[in-house]
Amino acid sequence: MVKEYIDDDVMVVCLSNGKANSINREMISDIRCIIKNVSSNSLVKGLVLTGEGKNFSLGADISSILKLKNDIEVFEYFSELEEVIYELFIYEKPIVAAINGHAIGAGLIFALCADYKITLHNEFIKFGMPEIKIGMLLSPLMLEVIRFNITNNGIIRDMLYFGNLFDIKKAIELGVVDDILYEGDIIKKSIETIRLWLNNPSQTFSEIKNLIRKPYIKSMHNKTKEKNFKIFADLIFSKDTRKAMLSMPK
Repeated sequence: MVKEYIDDDVMVVCLSNGKANSINREMISDIRCIIKNVSSNSLVKGLVLTGEGKNFSLGADISSILKLKNDIEVFEYFSELEEVIYELFIYEKPIVAAINGHAIGAGLIFALCADYKITLHNEFIKFGMPEIKIGMLLSPLMLEVIRFNITNNGIIRDMLYFGNLFDIKKAIELGVVDDILYEGDIIKKSIETIRLWLNNPSQTFSEIKNLIRKPYIKSMHNKTKEKNFKIFADLIFSKDTRKAMLSMPK
């Protein structure tokens, strides 16, 4: 579900699950294992997160969610999803999201955990949080990741209330994307960005990152303790939500 390779001192992590690169429990487990391994590996200085093919990630694997049988399985899936998001967000080394295609739902949340988001110049690439359109919610932790990137609550409200997808121009305007690559290799550009940060004296990047993210990490840490996914189970097993999920393009 995840392909990985090291370019000198940077780990490139490629989401790989069909055309959508949808996020299932196997992918979550793979990413968590990679984070654990590279965190203790002094030879790996940073991560590039990207997607295989034409998509970054279209979000949670709906087919897997529809197969969840009871509240316990719902709890396990969303608990693991929150944990990998939290681990990506608190990872102390640099992460650049190389957004090679659509980044939607949980896929966008993954990208927003990065320190810098670069996307290809492609008018067809879309971003957004369309959960409301299939009768689903974001968890409080996921909302904190969005708030870290978008400080205007009115913008966040509209993004979540209407669930509309938006293009690169709007993504730049909102702060969802930091840079557009008009030509060249997006992975190479992402690695160059990481090395630019690491070439500064005393390599203070991690300390600065922690200072910026500390208030959000504290809030997220408290939210990961709550583990209240009963409302997610109620929604997933409701007729309206299941009908909406089943009607989504495969």
